[in-house]
Amino acid sequence: MSKIKIINALVLTMDTVNRILSDTTIIIENDRIVDISRTADDDNSKQKLEKKDDIDGIDVIDARGMIVMPGLVNCHVHTVQTLFRGVASDGLELLPWLQEYIYPMESVMDREEVYVSSLLGYAELIRSGTTTCADMQSVRHTDKAFQAAEKIGIRATIAK
Repeated sequence: MSKIKIINALVLTMDTVNRILSDTTIIIENDRIVDISRTADDDNSKQKLEKKDDIDGIDVIDARGMIVMPGLVNCHVHTVQTLFRGVASDGLELLPWLQEYIYPMESVMDREEVYVSSLLGYAELIRSGTTTCADMQSVRHTDKAFQAAEKIGIRATIAK
């Protein structure tokens, strides 16, 4: 069983009254939040933590100066095109850009290129706080996007 304790967090709850909780401790067991309390009320968190420590077999994260909030959702992304950034999009309307550049490049991508492009796209999403996405993939090698999403750990609805 994995356990994580986040201490000293500023928590954006997103509850019905949008509470903001300061100096908060969150206990997570197996990817589920099991307790939220004030850090000041937690004896194990009173000690100074200079880095990730282990208290009673629990990974401890000192979130002082950080915000804890629900993951973001990106409702429309094309991770298969992550490697195409900056390719001739200035001044072009959508259809000419797609027809002259994007579709031809996607049509020659092999399985590994789809995987790497998707992997990079998902990693960037996770790094920016996005935990769920709807990914409009290419018509080829979509299975590689599923593998990339699983490896990164993002929740994704993936479609051709």
